[in-house]
Amino acid sequence: GVNARYALESVDGRTLYHSERSSLWSIPVAGGPRTLEVERFSTNIAWAVGHSGIYFLGTVNDPRTIDFYDFDSKVVTTLVEVKKMTYSGFSLSPDGKSILSTRGEPPESDIMLVEGFR
Repeated sequence: GVNARYALESVDGRTLYHSERSSLWSIPVAGGPRTLEVERFSTNIAWAVGHSGIYFLGTVNDPRTIDFYDFDSKVVTTLVEVKKMTYSGFSLSPDGKSILSTRGEPPESDIMLVEGFR
């Protein structure tokens, strides 16, 4: 059986990609066998599908890397090193030119007392 953690559809809607443990798989939406795309896939939810490949966080420790899996060549390349990036909140712009991610900062909180509130 499939133990998918997170799934995204291809831009053309023909393929479903899903992360399973430390690998990335694809399966045709119309049905058919699964295909292993990336064997050492270091992330479960920090990735995005573009027109020509998949962008994902490639390393767990700082400096983090943003890697790219090319659909045509089946090769993973590192695009850039990024500091203080979290595991989640990863998105690709519709034109494929920008990646948006959350930045890891120490969590802080404030407690406020409001008196006389109705």
